[in-house]
Amino acid sequence: MSSSAQPTGPSESPSAKRPNQDTFYWNKLPSIRLLVPPKGAHSYKTDERCFTYCSQSVRGRAQGQEPWCRSICIRKIFPHEVRKVMRVVESTPEGTVLKDVETETKVPLPPEGQRLPSWLTGKRRADDDSREEDLDDLDDLDPAGGKGWKSIVNDVEREGQPMRSGTKVQETDPEVWKAGWYLWLSKNKWAVQEKMDGMMTDLERQAEWTKMKRDVNQEWERAQQMAAAPSSVGGEGHRQHEEKQSQPESLPEADPEPASQGHGNTVPSATSVTFVSEESLPTLPNPPFPDTTSSTLLVPVPPPLPPLGTYMSNLLAPTNKVLKLTHESLTSGNQTKFAGMLWEKAKSDQPYVLARNVTRKIWTIWSGDEEDDGEGRKKER
Repeated sequence: MSSSAQPTGPSESPSAKRPNQDTFYWNKLPSIRLLVPPKGAHSYKTDERCFTYCSQSVRGRAQGQEPWCRSICIRKIFPHEVRKVMRVVESTPEGTVLKDVETETKVPLPPEGQRLPSWLTGKRRADDDSREEDLDDLDDLDPAGGKGWKSIVNDVEREGQPMRSGTKVQETDPEVWKAGWYLWLSKNKWAVQEKMDGMMTDLERQAEWTKMKRDVNQEWERAQQMAAAPSSVGGEGHRQHEEKQSQPESLPEADPEPASQGHGNTVPSATSVTFVSEESLPTLPNPPFPDTTSSTLLVPVPPPLPPLGTYMSNLLAPTNKVLKLTHESLTSGNQTKFAGMLWEKAKSDQPYVLARNVTRKIWTIWSGDEEDDGEGRKKER
């Protein structure tokens, strides 16, 4: 007989048991868990949804045309995006007190949301001389004459331009983001791509990106003007320009600071980015960033009510004028004099004679009791 003991399996070993095994029976009962989702900037709520539809034809693909795209985005601005809580230290007779103060961030809207259409803001400016055909529209022209969003976008484009009065520019405060819903519409594919990239950033970074694009395009315009300036100077000025180009070693001494560097050394230029340089700006045929404002629209939902007072005043303007004339005629006594004249005429036989003659003439014409007098006219029998 073998006296060796058989080794026990792992299930039979006492050390195989879980050291933290629950011994309370009520822990096995079903429980309720309360999960509080994070709020503010760490919330999991959806703040924007975008829907894009693009199509392309066989001919358009062969000719390299832009695809037909339409995009719509619904954006919800939460209060924490446009408000900030600052802790301020105030000194009181009892000592210093920490106080939380809520302030508005006042982040400006993008260019497509700076001005609402005129059908929401009222009548168009009288000094607006821009032409409608120079502006883009959100919908293509159809044979039936429908223009879709064309009037809306044209109003946005026109009203976005500052009003000029002499040499001064009358600029209004820019529209800012506010808590609520916004509707974004576009037909430009570049605007859609930029919109998708903007979904990764907050409102402040989007505003910085918009400002940077505007500054770069302004630098490009100034560079184009400087590059075209020598060509407009003839004769000796043009020869001097050629002499300067033939002597590159004298450029650092003779060439003053260009006008595009008006910022000086205090503020860096917006074109100091890696993909755009100031030297390459004059060689670009088009602006570095395309203008998508004319094909994009941003409006709050629900939109503000139109100025009903303006429309009602225009509608009732003739009525007010008539009432004013009536009041003046009554106060001056003209209406009383006219009523007296009517009464005097009514007491005489003239109205009755006139009515009798008209009635007799009508009856004669209807009954046909007239004969031709030989000259194409009829006379009574």
